[in-house]
Order: sequence, then C-alpha cells, then structure tokens
Amino acid sequence: MQLGDFVLDLKQQLLFQGQTEMAAEPKVYQLLIYLYQHRARYVSLEELHQQLWADRVVSDTAVRSTVKKLRLLLNDDQVEPVYLKSVSKRGYKLICAVNELPEFPSGLLQQDQQQVTEETLAAHGGYAAAPGLIASDRQPQFARKKTLLLCLGFLLLVVMVGWYSLYQTTTEQVHVGELSHITNFEGEKRSLTVSADGRHIAFTGRMSPEQDTQVYLFDRRTKHLRQLTTQAKNASFVSFLHDDKALAYTDSISGNSSIHLLPLTIAEPEQAVSTLVSSKYLIGDMTPGRHSAEILFLLQEQSETAAMVYSLDLNTKAISRVVTVSQPDTFIYQLQLSPNQQQLAFLKRQNEKNQLVILDLLTKNELKVVDLPSVVDGLVWRNNQQVILLDDHAIQLLDTVSGRMRLIHTNPEGLIKSMVGHNGQQLILIQEKKARADRLFIEQSLSADNPISRIIDVPAQVIAMNYSTAKQFKWLTLLDNNIYSIARKSEESRETEVIYQSQNVLEMLDIDESNQKLLIKENNRLLLISLKDGAVTYLTTAADLVSDAVFSSDKKTVLYGQQIAGRWEIMQYELQSSAVAVLFKGYRSARQSADGYVLADAEGQLFYIGNSAQSALNLAHRISFEPVTRWSVHNNKIIWTTFDYRQTSLHQLQLGTRHYQVMHRAYRSLYPTIAISPNAGQFLYLSVQLNDASLSLLPFIAE
Repeated sequence: MQLGDFVLDLKQQLLFQGQTEMAAEPKVYQLLIYLYQHRARYVSLEELHQQLWADRVVSDTAVRSTVKKLRLLLNDDQVEPVYLKSVSKRGYKLICAVNELPEFPSGLLQQDQQQVTEETLAAHGGYAAAPGLIASDRQPQFARKKTLLLCLGFLLLVVMVGWYSLYQTTTEQVHVGELSHITNFEGEKRSLTVSADGRHIAFTGRMSPEQDTQVYLFDRRTKHLRQLTTQAKNASFVSFLHDDKALAYTDSISGNSSIHLLPLTIAEPEQAVSTLVSSKYLIGDMTPGRHSAEILFLLQEQSETAAMVYSLDLNTKAISRVVTVSQPDTFIYQLQLSPNQQQLAFLKRQNEKNQLVILDLLTKNELKVVDLPSVVDGLVWRNNQQVILLDDHAIQLLDTVSGRMRLIHTNPEGLIKSMVGHNGQQLILIQEKKARADRLFIEQSLSADNPISRIIDVPAQVIAMNYSTAKQFKWLTLLDNNIYSIARKSEESRETEVIYQSQNVLEMLDIDESNQKLLIKENNRLLLISLKDGAVTYLTTAADLVSDAVFSSDKKTVLYGQQIAGRWEIMQYELQSSAVAVLFKGYRSARQSADGYVLADAEGQLFYIGNSAQSALNLAHRISFEPVTRWSVHNNKIIWTTFDYRQTSLHQLQLGTRHYQVMHRAYRSLYPTIAISPNAGQFLYLSVQLNDASLSLLPFIAE
C-alpha cells in the first residue's frame, strides 16, 4: 500500500521509504495501521485508548507520545501536516494520498510488451525466469550460477537431514498429557515434595489467613490430607529423606532460621521432631543430597551477604559449603541435584540477569550457564540431560547438552507457581486459583488510642499505594503483564493516569507535588520525573550501588546513599544546578527532622545529628534495608517497618522524649511497604488475602 512517499506492508507490519525499512516500536506501527484502516474519518483519543491500549491503562500523554513518534517516523510537520492531521476534540486522521500497489513491480509483469534489460534485472535484484528475454552472452554464466546454487542447496539438505537423524537418535521426543487436579482449590500452598513411589505429596501452606505456614501430607491413594505440624513458625521448604521415612522442613525466619526433621514412622511426627540446624540468618531452598543422609540447602549467613549452597550431614550434623558466591550482588534462589547425583542445577540472579547454572559437583566446574529471559519459579531434572523450567508464562524443557529449549506446556496468567518431578514421568504442580491473591489497602491511625481503619478496595494489579498532598489523589504502583507503572488516581472520578512505565522494577520513593516532581527507583537506578512535561532525569547510573532517596525539607535537593570504594556516603543533588556533593560520610540513608538529620549506617543503626551539633548521637534502634521496608521522619518522629517473613513490625520513636512503641501483625496481613500521611496521623498498608491452590498432575508421554 502506497502512503505518500512510503510503502506500507500490512501483512508484515513494515514501512518502507524507497528501499529503506523504517524502524519503529510495534505500537507506532499499530497506530499507523489503525489510522489507515479508518482513514475516512477522525479517530478520537478515547477510541485509541479502547482499541490500541485495551490490555492496560495508560495516560493521554502516553497516547500522544506514540502519535508524536509516528509523526517523526513519517517526517511530518504538525503545523502543516502532509500525513497526519489532528483536530482538537475530534482526534487524528490520515490525510496523505493512498494507492494500492501490484504484488510485483510492473516492469516484470509486462514482459510481453517490453524487453527486460540488464539494468531492469539489476534494479529488481535477480534474473528473469524466461531465458528468451536475457541476452545470449549471459546464459552460460546464469547456468553456472544456477548449477552452483543447486549443489549448495543439496549439500545443505544432506547436512540438515544428517543432523536431524543424529538428533533424533540422541534426544527423546517428549510430549505431555492433559493437566488434571489431584486436590481441590483449598488453602494456600508454597512448596512441595513427592515420595519415591509417588503416593505421598508433602507441602507447606496454611488454611486460614491467621494461621502460620505448616507442613501437610497428602495420600494420593486414600485422598487423605494430614497436618503434620502445628508449631512451625514459617514452614517454607520441605523434602522427603531417609527413603521416605522422614521429612525435613525449613522454618524461614529472618535472623532465626532452622531446619527440622519429622519422622513419619510414628502416629504424631511433631512429638518426635528434632532440630538439625538452628539460629541461622536465613535458610532457603533445599533438596536431597548425594546420599540418604545428606541435604543440600541455601544459607544466608548475614543480612548483607549472599546466599550460598551448603551440605548438611544428617548423622553428624556437620555443615560444609558446596557453592561459594564471590559477588555480593549474586542471588541464588533455587537448586536441585541431578538423578545421577553428579550435577547440581541452580538458579541465580546477578547484575539484573537471570541464569541457570549446571555445576559438576566433583570438579566444581560450571558445565553450563544459560541466560534466562525472566525469573524462573520452578526447576526440575527430568533425567541427567534434561532440565524443566517453570516461569510465569510456560513450562519448558532444556537439553543441557545441545542447549535446545522447547515449550511443553503453557502457564496462562502464571497460575502454576511451583513444581516437583517424579521419576521423569510426571510433574506435580501447585496451581493457584487466581493469578494474584485478593488484596486490600487499609488506612489506619498511627495512634494506639484510635486504631480506626478504612478499607480501600483496589484491583489486583496495584502493588503499592502512596499519599498525595492533594487529598483527592492517591499514587499507585501497578504491575500488569510484567509491566510496572507509576500512576495517579483521582478519588473523585476514579480515573487512573499512568505517568511512567517500565519493564524494570519501579519503586516510588518520594513526591514533590509543589514542584511537580517524582523521585523513583528503577531497578538500582535513581531518576526524577517531571509531571509538567514527562522529562526524565537520571541521578545515578545502572552501575552505581545506591540506597533509597528523598527530597530535602526545602525541596531544593535530593538526599541519597551511594557506596563509593566500599564505603557508604550520603550524597546531595542540587535540583537547580544538578551539582552533586557529599553531605555525610559513613552513612547509607538519611532523612531530615525538624532541627537536624536522622542517619542510618550500613547496618541500619540510627543516629541523630542536630543542625548545630558536631557529633552523632546513637539512637539505639535499627532500621531494615530490605527492599519492601520503609522508613520516614515527620517533624521529630521516626517511623519504620521491619519483618522476618512471619510478622511485620511497625516502629515509632519520638526524638525528643525517646518514647518508643511497636506494633506487630502477620506478615501478609500488614505488608511492610507502608505509606505515611502528610500529617503523620495515619498510614496505608497492603493486606494480602489467602489465595487457594490445588495440587495438579502433568504426565509426560514419550514417543
């Protein structure tokens, strides 16, 4: 299709100017095609919202930005347009001349009316099919090239057939059957393990929002579900041991994690429970080891150190390190031993990159490192060569030798959350009822004397909420289809305006509505967004190691922590001049009080420095630097949250009187990402409800 000086390929959604293919975002092409399809009329802004952005909520600014990109692509003038005309309150219209093009250039279609010259052939990139139209002195050269091409094609075909035959002889072709439910959607389930005979499935979970996570055992033959523990604090990972005569489970509590052994040979296993590991900072995933008396597990020794893989001998209770992490930003979060017990597969995240690592346990060499497009939720060996990976979109099978990845089952809406394999013949899955648990935001008074709450019902896409200085607005952080958004919602009209979107994790740090600026953290990078024109200013680079950030009291500077040469410093960024200077050395985070600064060092220890003081006063309290926690200072009151995965604690400390009070709630009932109202009288918090889950079966069918 000819659009002015451009050619639009509707099938491939490509745009050409002459012989040049124009590069643009998919949304720009979708906009152009939609305007072409409705070129007889004006298309309103509301219609574009409904038709092109039906899958998500975006602001008018985002739509107009896409229109602007289309104008730039077409090199069009907004004042005197040739291609795209806009009329206020009516919309946009494609006004250029539109002509249909034949499928082939006319010079080659009308061969009976004109001689095809060498110039014509060269212009169309090849030789004509009719030899009578080609000069006689070109025929031998054409024949030689044709013969050569045929030979090369035949050789390529032989190689491909040989490779395919070899691949077929070395790789089993695998398909899966229908997904079926083993249990109903009852209660929350987190991790699971299956016995060697496949009869019993153990999992961790809870049956009510008030209950701590416990260990359960399901008998597939009798359909009987049995609760094995009642005293676990936060049972997280579970594994069969000792030829299925016992279960090990982790109690994952920050600062006091442990591993316990439950014998399954007695009527009440919890009466004979024994502790294998105790008083560790945080214990993660675990898997049966290289012999019946070994467990491999993830252990984080301190809050600021990386989790590493350790081995536990059940007989001696001796612990030894198996995998060492040298980089502090490396995060190992799942592991499993191969069936031949010679290779360890584990998932890690480093420098915002997700990877699967296959490690030879004898030599400690990395046999394979595979870059993954997203965070993987499940890892299972099917055999000694194939690994199964689960993410929010699909279950895939990876051949660790060839590197070939193939889809074996889709994961619509990311409902499948965890999996375990059995004999390479089936997968046992945890499948949740909803893509995301129902969630409520609750507004509550900070005063213990008046804890009146109001419930704010929000869509499941809202993951955080912040106050606005204007009472008619709330600021939202959204997560939808792996896209993060910062948005402003009107309390009156209920309309939501998206300000900024990214595929990276977004965290709203502070708001200066008087100067119309937002302070945001995108992954590990600090940025300012202007609400006036949408301009983005980056304060730090992706390589910088930074903490949180806030506007100063006078809104003239930004205070943020940055690690330089291994030491934390508080930096001060001047908004007017963009100048950066060191304000305090040896501290990681800072807030201004009524007459000074409250500072936190690398361990979170709080200090106070008055405007006229020369030395820092230790406040004898410590905050958390976990990404989901928050802290703030309002006048002379410090408010902060901590958590241990079992409960959230809300702390308040009055600077003048040193009066301290703390409130505890269940971790999911009061998520630690709180927001404090401008007058420091109320706080907003997220309460996550129970998400019922079932146990499901996905069988393999070998051909």
